[in-house]
Amino acid sequence: MILKLLVLFLLIGGIQGMAQINLKKFDIKKFDELKKNNLTFYFINDSIKIEFEELENNFYEKRINTKSLFSEVKYFDKKSKFLISETSFFQSNPIGVSKEYDSKGNVIKQINFDIHFSYSLDQLRADFISDFQIDIFDSHQKCSVTRESDIDPFPYYQITQPLEIGKLRFFFVNGMTGKIVKDELIFEEY
Repeated sequence: MILKLLVLFLLIGGIQGMAQINLKKFDIKKFDELKKNNLTFYFINDSIKIEFEELENNFYEKRINTKSLFSEVKYFDKKSKFLISETSFFQSNPIGVSKEYDSKGNVIKQINFDIHFSYSLDQLRADFISDFQIDIFDSHQKCSVTRESDIDPFPYYQITQPLEIGKLRFFFVNGMTGKIVKDELIFEEY
């Protein structure tokens, strides 16, 4: 009975420990096929674009959702082909938890890019759809969204919406409360 409990304990412990291990590998076969045809990307479906690049020590893979402006960037070790880091983005802003892995697939570093933003991107989107009929996730609306977390007195979002040639609407939003600090029109001269 004790032996059975010990085996069960080790299995459960082993399964839980494995949850932290990431053994994703780079698709070298797909990369070589694309390279042979002088291509650096392909589409999974009509909205997911996969880009590849060979760097000095790594392979780079970027998955872009062309309909929502979200992407994920992964780096793979050139020799082992195992994943060494992954980060998600909204436009050019890192979001969520970025992870780095050692050669055995263990997480060795994590960075939470959302930690300073108690007012989330989803809340920002919902409020902008409701208040301004602007969907910041819709690539056809051509809004630019940036965010900064290390600025005093609070983290912020900056949304720029093109209205017509030479005219932009600019929003500055508190990243903790969602309060709009600035809403103004900007006219550019040509």
